[in-house]
Amino acid sequence: MRTPLIKVMAALLVALAVLGTHSPARANVNMLILGRRNCESVTAFVKYDGGSVGGPPYLAAFAIDLNGDGVFGDSTANEKTIFTRLGPNTTPATFARGIIRFPFVPEGTEIAVTAYELDSVGNRTSPLLPPVRFTCTNYPQINQIPASLPYIIPNVAVTARVRVGALNVFASNKGLEDEIVGGLALGTVVTAVGRNTRGDWLQILYGNGTGWIMWNTNAIVFGPYKSLPITQP
Repeated sequence: MRTPLIKVMAALLVALAVLGTHSPARANVNMLILGRRNCESVTAFVKYDGGSVGGPPYLAAFAIDLNGDGVFGDSTANEKTIFTRLGPNTTPATFARGIIRFPFVPEGTEIAVTAYELDSVGNRTSPLLPPVRFTCTNYPQINQIPASLPYIIPNVAVTARVRVGALNVFASNKGLEDEIVGGLALGTVVTAVGRNTRGDWLQILYGNGTGWIMWNTNAIVFGPYKSLPITQP
């Protein structure tokens, strides 16, 4: 009877050792505030506390729920998620701003907004903040943001979300026969930093450097794609 017990204790010790090598994610964005809002857009601010876990740069994600089902950023319901780049040198206690635009909904619709943080490889590093709700009106509602509020309007990040089961990451954009340096799973969000001349490959932050993905049939791109510089491998 002792042998199984010893094996169980040994397994528990190994599991605890593994868990001990990983720092738990901390809430790095908080104090979600809504500014101007109506039935087709909402401006939101979120406070960044500077305690990020993971690899910079970080992304503040803003997502909405238009139909009240509790699912935020559901693309099948025309619910957008936008990403605002935070750094890595963003000053703590700074507010990041995001503007979410969506198809017009009827006046009187209750809309909920939440926010969270991602690291540079798309890992969520904070839980979703408690949703802030408002009932939309055609005439904009405006919360006056104090002039002393220490907020910045960072560049809107360009991100890509993988839409296939697995997506290879290549060393360059020379073709599918090039060296494969890794892979991305379905739903992974990555930060784009460049594109090729044809526009069918994205250079992304990957690991401790960059990699390339063929995105046009494999991922959905969010943000000002055409602002990305054309880069060479």
